[in-house]
Amino acid sequence: MTISILEPLSERDERYLAEAERAFGIRVQRQGAPSGNERALIVEHRDVSLADLDIMRDLQIIYLFEWGRALLPLNRLDARGITVRKVVNLSGLGVAEHVFALLLALRKQIVHGHSAVTNNLWREGVTEPVFTDQRAHTFNWSGIENIGWLYGETLGIIGFGRIGKAIAQRARAFDMNVLYYNRHRLSSVEEARLEVEYAEVDDLVERADVITLNLPYTPQSASIIGRDQIERMKPTAVLINTARGRVVDEDALTDALREHRIAGAGLDVMVYEPPARENPLLQFDNVVFSPHVAGIYDPVAREIQFKTALRWWLDERNLS
Repeated sequence: MTISILEPLSERDERYLAEAERAFGIRVQRQGAPSGNERALIVEHRDVSLADLDIMRDLQIIYLFEWGRALLPLNRLDARGITVRKVVNLSGLGVAEHVFALLLALRKQIVHGHSAVTNNLWREGVTEPVFTDQRAHTFNWSGIENIGWLYGETLGIIGFGRIGKAIAQRARAFDMNVLYYNRHRLSSVEEARLEVEYAEVDDLVERADVITLNLPYTPQSASIIGRDQIERMKPTAVLINTARGRVVDEDALTDALREHRIAGAGLDVMVYEPPARENPLLQFDNVVFSPHVAGIYDPVAREIQFKTALRWWLDERNLS
């Protein structure tokens, strides 16, 4: 009853897989190609071809690691009764946190405040430091303007998979109202449980104070936030993108920010990564960037992926 992996692993992943093997008493076969003995297969980035399946005649199940790039012949797998089980990557929860990192940086003017402190910029009227206690202090001594909050604002989430739901959960802690758009609408029971309201994209961007994009890039989602959608946004609204750069029309976003038709943007992803030095978005003071790190590799999440696959396979063996 062999479980195999056909793709090379990094030294770090080898450690996590070895720990999972020790935990469950299972040995995973590291192979460069199919041997014909496989009953289960861990797949992440290596495609599984029809030729592979012709060799793996006894294959029963594939554990597909989330966020991998592997292509699977799903029709053939279905015809042969081979089960595909997705093994989630909990680093997605880090994306949900990162959305609020960017959002709070914008609403609280964190970047401007940091720059003001490190450059010793004082607002007019502040002439000397005050030795502080509970009553004596110099409030906003650098004169930062437009500091806001999230309380009572409406968050619009475009893409409502596991990450979108995690964002909605965190938004409730800030007492935000939540709209969502997804290709497949939830049931009314699920919407009530999550305390969210469904809206089509054009309605969502008109009503939301914050729009966050959390969907994969596909031909259908390309520029889902285009010029028309950006023009519908409130002038006080901000756009957060931790998905893929091309789900936003970057030229339209640039124009809107230049003309102050929206309040700002938080961008972890861009159309070109890294962006060209001459990209005009880099010149705006109402944009906060991070270098595509929202879903950064998390060692705990990675170890859990391997342990989940092996635990599931152990369960499958015990049931067979």
